[in-house]
Amino acid sequence: MKCHLNCANVFAVLVLAIALDVILGDPSPNYPEKLGFKLHPTVLMGRFTKTLEPHLKSGKPKESKIKRCNFSLDVILVFTVPVFLGLWVLYTFAGISSTPCFGHNPLEVYYMHKA
Repeated sequence: MKCHLNCANVFAVLVLAIALDVILGDPSPNYPEKLGFKLHPTVLMGRFTKTLEPHLKSGKPKESKIKRCNFSLDVILVFTVPVFLGLWVLYTFAGISSTPCFGHNPLEVYYMHKA
């Protein structure tokens, strides 16, 4: 029963992803006023990077390199933490199981064989 629910979840996510791709599509620089262009994750990352890029310049090359390395980690965190927290909320409070569709969670399998 659990696998059918998880397979349905996987199928629903796939259908939703395809629908969003058809609706929003890839960002086209020819139509920057379109909502799909403004909300695309790649465009949002580019704007975020462009906004903070002037603060990364430094007179010392080593300091500038360290700032850029830290900035790349910051960009990753800013765009992945909200997705992680959103999925965590779904799994925790909406009752969606995190078990993969085909098989068991690897940690469950480890503890089942260990016992």
